[in-house]
Amino acid sequence: MRAALPAGFGMWPALWMMGTNDPAVGWPACGEIDVMENNGDNTAFVQGSLHYGTTKEDATNETGIYDLPSGESTTNFHIYELDWSATSIQWLVDGKIYETQSSGAPFNAPFFFIMNLAVGGDYTGTTNDSAIEASNTFPKEMVVDYVRVYEPTAPLQISATQSNGEFVLSWPTNIVCHLQTQTNSLVSGNWSDLSDTTNPFMTAPGPNQSNVFYRLESP
Repeated sequence: MRAALPAGFGMWPALWMMGTNDPAVGWPACGEIDVMENNGDNTAFVQGSLHYGTTKEDATNETGIYDLPSGESTTNFHIYELDWSATSIQWLVDGKIYETQSSGAPFNAPFFFIMNLAVGGDYTGTTNDSAIEASNTFPKEMVVDYVRVYEPTAPLQISATQSNGEFVLSWPTNIVCHLQTQTNSLVSGNWSDLSDTTNPFMTAPGPNQSNVFYRLESP
């Protein structure tokens, strides 16, 4: 997520996630992942957290704090990233890892996104409406440039088999790529695109070609 956050007493911008089973099991059993949250009274830090447990009273809260470099502010655009694998969860700001946690249950099930700007609350240290109103000029906004979700894919590689005198080339179907070829030498570097290729691709090199080389180019 790339976003610029509002400053101000009582402002509570956040990008976070909840387990999709929340209606059935409730919080915190469903799990909560705070990709980013900030107290608008301090624009020099952001926070990433995990919340889970059986009841609200015994909830476990695991938290990391990222202090922005000197002179930087959450009111500027920054990239807030969560790297979530089968064994760990990492939090990053502008590509810098600042927190790592294990990702067992309940963080091994589907979650959904929430992006919101809360006003007041225990996290901000105030529920005093008049104090918030006196300290701020409204409206306030959290400006979100984009939210992107990436999923790891299989390695970009060609598999080659032989069938009825032809070579059969295949590659991962979930990667956008195209097939290239050149003949007789890898030294020249004169690769050319093969148009209208399907996956798998079947080919029979000509008798005058001592070598034919294939590779994948992405995108």
